[in-house]
Amino acid sequence: MQLPMQKPDPFNPAAWLTRWAAVGGGWAAGHLIRPPGHDPIGANLLAAELDDDRRQALAEHLAMEMAE
Repeated sequence: MQLPMQKPDPFNPAAWLTRWAAVGGGWAAGHLIRPPGHDPIGANLLAAELDDDRRQALAEHLAMEMAE
């Protein structure tokens, strides 16, 4: 059983982005965005999961997505 703030391993950038979108977040040109109407609590909890390694993995995933 995972605690709410515990990071799921291994990190899956695509799954994280799906969860980000579920709280109303988005991304454009490789940057995460919080548009009006997003769930700020959910977005903050998800952002708290991103340590340096996960940010790097997410950036690489977004760069590959942009290249497609």
